[in-house]
Amino acid sequence: MARTNGPFLSAFALCERVTLDDQGIATLHNVFSGFAMDFPDRKPGSAFMYNMRAVSYIGFLAGEYAGTRRVALTLVHPSGKEQVGYEKEWLFIPGEPSSESVENNFIVSGAGIHWFRLWLDRKVIAQIPLAAVVAGDDPQTRLHA
Repeated sequence: MARTNGPFLSAFALCERVTLDDQGIATLHNVFSGFAMDFPDRKPGSAFMYNMRAVSYIGFLAGEYAGTRRVALTLVHPSGKEQVGYEKEWLFIPGEPSSESVENNFIVSGAGIHWFRLWLDRKVIAQIPLAAVVAGDDPQTRLHA
């Protein structure tokens, strides 16, 4: 395995919100890995669309790397369709940490496992599975808190 001098991923999580204290320390509120959608008037098994809101917290340590790299966040639906939610050139300064809270709005159109993928340049460096279930469709697939 080839060695690299940075940047290095230090954090990647999905949550409801992120707050920073006066020293810039992040607190992630309600970190999650799944959610249940409830459509009271929907017939079981019928199609739906849901606007999912989440905050992605992404953190890197630059290591010895100096310069910019492309960072992107995508959502891969159970169908395989990939939706870009965030894309930015990040500036890395040697020895410095770098982080960002990204507000995401994704359209979820089916139950199942969705994957949040974090990209550095053109390579996936981390993935978070997100289980989406529809309340009332199948008791076996409901999420339990």
